[in-house]
Amino acid sequence: TNVFVSIAQATGKVRSLPEVREFLTRVDPNGHVIFDHEETQKNSYIIHVYEDLIDHTATFNWYEVDKTTGDVRAQF
Repeated sequence: TNVFVSIAQATGKVRSLPEVREFLTRVDPNGHVIFDHEETQKNSYIIHVYEDLIDHTATFNWYEVDKTTGDVRAQF
């Protein structure tokens, strides 16, 4: 399978989504947008958006980014 999108590009695509930008601006400027793992059977990356709280982390969402097309899909 061809890979045209790097992990850094996939993370950047998720970071630039309007809802993620709002989350980082309004909720937690120190929030995280990180590569979590690859879904090799789906040829995609999973990107985790979350914030660190005192006693736990709070997930904003998980995003799947197609390695070939760069299409981004929110998991929930």
